[in-house]
Amino acid sequence: MMNDLMGLLRIHIKRGVNLAVRDVNTSDPYCVVRMGKQKLKTRIIKKDVNPEWDEELTLSVQDPSVPFTLTVYDHDTFTKDDPMGDAECDIHPFIEALKMNTEGLPTGTIITRIQPSRQNCLAEESRITLVDGKIVQDMVLRLRHVECADLNRSGDREVGIINTALASLQGGIPDGIDDVLRDGNDDYDVKPDIIADDSGDDIAASNPVGAGGTSSSGTQQYPSPTFQL
Repeated sequence: MMNDLMGLLRIHIKRGVNLAVRDVNTSDPYCVVRMGKQKLKTRIIKKDVNPEWDEELTLSVQDPSVPFTLTVYDHDTFTKDDPMGDAECDIHPFIEALKMNTEGLPTGTIITRIQPSRQNCLAEESRITLVDGKIVQDMVLRLRHVECADLNRSGDREVGIINTALASLQGGIPDGIDDVLRDGNDDYDVKPDIIADDSGDDIAASNPVGAGGTSSSGTQQYPSPTFQL
């Protein structure tokens, strides 16, 4: 079932900025990451349109040409969770950077720069960097499909920025991970904090990075809603 596995991709979801207001004056946001048939989620942050998740999600990569999609939802107790925007991320540049010979390069070396364009969801330049012998890609993603009515009475401000990072495509499958990342089966054997999204499918939850996890530009303010990976 996992014979074509290239490795496991860690996605560090850091924070959201200026997310949409979907309740009276705020939202209860969480993120769902999809790649193929895999679906993973972060925890819910109550009453915060500038949430800090600082969590890692692990996906299996079989085809580097398949992007992952990040969707933000507002959690509702009695009704279906409301979508707050989404972004698509191409992992191919990151995979190509992993193939490079980085022996002898100092930490902090920038391997590749990817500019925002109409063909991607980047809010600013994304850099693929060598950090302590590992390849890391930092991204600030601008959410799509954000309704103007969701703006928090904020004039012409855009909504939805997410700050994220990609790290370490490692080979092999750790014990138990196959149960969560199994393709072609929505009934996972391992169900940590399973929820139902808008499609009714089960989604496995992520793990917090903790105080020792990497975090970037914690004080930086973005002009429009973003997601930081």
